Amino acid sequence: MSSKVPFYNLEVNVLDRTSLFRELARRVSLRDHPVSINFLNAHCFNIAQKNVNYRAALGRCTYLLNDGVGIDIAGRLVGIHFKENLNGTDLIPELLQFFAEKGLSVFFFGAKPEVIQEARREIAKTYPDLSIAGHCDGYDRDPTSVIDQINSSRADALILGLGVPTQELWVDRYGSQLTRAKICVSGGAIFDFVSGNVKRAPRLIRRLRLEWLFRLIQEPRRLFSRYILGSVLFFYHVLVRYWSSWFPTTMC
Repeated sequence: MSSKVPFYNLEVNVLDRTSLFRELARRVSLRDHPVSINFLNAHCFNIAQKNVNYRAALGRCTYLLNDGVGIDIAGRLVGIHFKENLNGTDLIPELLQFFAEKGLSVFFFGAKPEVIQEARREIAKTYPDLSIAGHCDGYDRDPTSVIDQINSSRADALILGLGVPTQELWVDRYGSQLTRAKICVSGGAIFDFVSGNVKRAPRLIRRLRLEWLFRLIQEPRRLFSRYILGSVLFFYHVLVRYWSSWFPTTMC
């Protein structure tokens, strides 16, 4: 199994899709649980710099996968060459197909009630062989209630769409209480995309790695701070930590 490598004050996995799914298949066959899958983009990195609990949760997860061009650039600065972009919006549909092929049932947790219901309908149509054990919207935040629902469903896997850092902290704190669902995937806005509540960029724009710009144009007021100011903050954090690695005595 792959191990994480240092990435500033975090640790990340350096994998391609083929290697990741090969490892997951082996873990499933060996019942090597639990497995938690998180994604790291520039916004997540910024949050991790000020939220110690979130940073610790990322350190304890099984897989922390690179998402976005910012992480790619920051990686190259310290000699890490990511094999491909493993963003959750593209990877989670592949995980759903993987669950269907392996006969694993899945539970969905997150988003607004109408969004999660529509997402479930769309997923059922797209993956007819996938066993959907149940769903719960993200507004039922009582952990005991949600854990009981997931355990009663006997789901093998859980996909969360609670947003960063809530979803990662939830898995880190409560994942051990799940009796059967031992593969937990933090998917951010995945249910909004699947349901059609939020439109994805055309394939060409995604290939050019400009989906962030497409989303910014869609929601400029909400996303300006994350994508524009957040990018400046991200590279500030990266350069400060890069500089401190070369001149540690000059940094507090």
